[in-house]
Amino acid sequence: MELTIGITGINAVDSPGPGVAVARSIVAARGDSVNLIGLAYDAIDPGLFDRELFRAGYLLPYPREGRDALLRRLQTVQEKTPLDVLIPTLDSEMQNFAEIEGELKEMGVRMFIPSMEQIAARSKSNLAKLGEEHGFAVPQTVTVYDPGRLPAAADNLGYPLLVKGIYYEAYLCHDLAQVQSYAALIARKWGYPILLQEYLEGEEFNAAAIGDGKGHLVGLLGMKKILLTDKGKGWAGVSIRNPRLEELTRQFVETTRWKGALEMETLLARRDGQLYILEINPRFPAWIYLSVAAGNNLPDLYVDLALGNPISPATEYQVGKLFTHYTIDLIGEISQLDSLLTKGEIHYR
Repeated sequence: MELTIGITGINAVDSPGPGVAVARSIVAARGDSVNLIGLAYDAIDPGLFDRELFRAGYLLPYPREGRDALLRRLQTVQEKTPLDVLIPTLDSEMQNFAEIEGELKEMGVRMFIPSMEQIAARSKSNLAKLGEEHGFAVPQTVTVYDPGRLPAAADNLGYPLLVKGIYYEAYLCHDLAQVQSYAALIARKWGYPILLQEYLEGEEFNAAAIGDGKGHLVGLLGMKKILLTDKGKGWAGVSIRNPRLEELTRQFVETTRWKGALEMETLLARRDGQLYILEINPRFPAWIYLSVAAGNNLPDLYVDLALGNPISPATEYQVGKLFTHYTIDLIGEISQLDSLLTKGEIHYR
C-alpha cells in the first residue's frame, strides 16, 4: 500500500528542525512506496524546495493561532492530498496537534504522539516538578512571568545561570545585565514566561526514544555530541551505549507511560556524579537520521505504530556511527515561492 505521510519541522537552517531527517529516514526504509508531504510555517523553509524528498508542500498557520486554525488548514490539505500519517516534529506545535488528534483520526490521519497532559508535564516550566514526583534529578529552575522579577530570581539562583525560552533558546549568563538582555531577546520571539536554570558543568548525553503509551520503551538510540554550534546545538555526534542514560530514559517512559517520540537531554554533573535531565522534548531530534546508520530506524518504527501495525522493539543498535550536519543549495523557481506565498502550497508530482 502506498502511504502519504505529512511531516512538519522542515526548516533545515543553522539550527535545523527534525523534519528533513525524519523524511530521509522514512525514505531509507520505504523508498518509493511513500509520498512525503512537507508541512511548513514559512514559505522559505528549505525543505519545501527539496523536490527529491517531498512531492508537495503546504503552509500551516503559526502555532500561536491555535488548534482551530490548524484543524481548518489540515482539513483543506486532506481534501487536496489525503494524508495517512502525520508526524509533528516541533515543540511549539505539539499541544495543538494533541488537541486535534481525535478530529484528525476521524479524517483518516493517524499520529502517534503524547497526550496533552504528558506534553504539559514535561514542559521546561514543569520539569522540576516532574522530577520531584518521580525521583529524577533536574537542575534547579525558576519560572519568571514578569521582567521585574528577574533580578531577585537570578540572585536567588546564583551565577552563572542559563536563561531559557519556554520552547527554544538558552543562553549562559554571568551577571544581571546578560540575564535581562537575553530574557528580552527571547521574550520578543516567544513571550513570557522565561526560565532561569542553574548552570551545571559536566558531560552531556542525549537519547532519542519511542514509548508505546503503555509504559514500554520500544525504540532507543544514545548519542554524544562531538561538535556544537554557537547556539549549543549538536552539529556532529556519535552513537553510544550508556547504561545510566538508557535506564533513565526507560524509567521516564515507564513512569509517565509516554506515547510517541521523545528526545532526552541529560548531563552527568561533575559536582555530584548525578545524571540530570536538562530537557525532555516531545518529538524526534534533528539528528534522528543517525538511527538509520545505527540500524534501528526510529521514524520508520513510528509510522508502524501510528498505523497500528505489529512491531519489533528497536532498542538494539550499532555504536560508533558518526553523523555530521551539512548544508547544500536547493535550486527552485521564483514561481514556486510565489505559489507558496499566494496559494500556500506547492506541488512537484
